[in-house]
Amino acid sequence: MKVFRIAPTKPYTGGAAYVAAKNTEEAIATFCEEDYKKYEYEEASCECNRVANMSYDIDRPFVIFDDLYLE
Repeated sequence: MKVFRIAPTKPYTGGAAYVAAKNTEEAIATFCEEDYKKYEYEEASCECNRVANMSYDIDRPFVIFDDLYLE
């Protein structure tokens, strides 16, 4: 699967999350499955972009790493 980076764009936010998914929409949906992560995604005005030349060997969408934070 492709790897996507979810990163905040608002001030006083930081970190990032990496998600293995087939496309951008699936990456966002996978990250936002939990209510708090959905809140973080919306509140921090996150953007989701594919990480070039990176893949993850898995059959289903998966949050690889999440270090996103809000202050």
